[in-house]
Amino acid sequence: MGKHAAPEVRRQQILDAALICFAEKGYHETTVDDIVRASSLSKGSIYWHFDTKESIFLGLFDLFNEAIFESWSHVESDHVIDDIRRFGEIALDKLLEVRPLLSAWTEFFRHQTIRRELGKTYTASRKTISKRLKAGIHSGAVRNVDTDHVAALLTAAVEGLLLQAAVDEQFDARAAWPTTFDVIAHGLVPN
Repeated sequence: MGKHAAPEVRRQQILDAALICFAEKGYHETTVDDIVRASSLSKGSIYWHFDTKESIFLGLFDLFNEAIFESWSHVESDHVIDDIRRFGEIALDKLLEVRPLLSAWTEFFRHQTIRRELGKTYTASRKTISKRLKAGIHSGAVRNVDTDHVAALLTAAVEGLLLQAAVDEQFDARAAWPTTFDVIAHGLVPN
C-alpha cells in the first residue's frame, strides 16, 4: 500500500491484521505491537485510527454486525420460512467465510464491553426474526407461536453450529444448517 492510502483503507488494513492476531493469540494475548507487525504500519498509524486495542476489537465486532444486518436487510420475500432460513445461512456464511473471524468471535463472549454489545446484537437479531415470524403468522404461513422464543431458538441453533465449528474444524456448520432448520421449520408450519 502506498504511503498516503485513504483512511478507510488504512483502517481496514489494521482490522485485517488485528483479526489475524486475535484469531491466533486471542484478544488478551494480542498486543498492539503484534498488530503493528501484522499490518506493516507504524504504531502511530494504528493509534491515529484506533485509540486502544479494545477499540480495534470493537471495530471488528462492528464489521461483523454490519455485514450480517446489511445482508439481512435485503431478505424479504413472500415466503417467510425461506426468509428465516436465509437469515441463518447469512449468519453462518459471514462467520465461516473468514475462519479467523470465527475464532475472534469466540473472544467476544469473554470481553465485558463486547459482551454488552453482543447482547444488543442478539436483541436486534431476535427482533428482526420475530418481526418476520409475526408476518408469517399474519399471512397464515406460520402457526401461532411465541415469536420471541422461536427467534431465540433460531439464534441459538446458528450459534450452536458456529461454536461447534470453532472447536472442531472438521465440523461443517453450513452443511448442518439445512437439516437443523428443516427440523425447526416443521414445528412452525401449521398442521
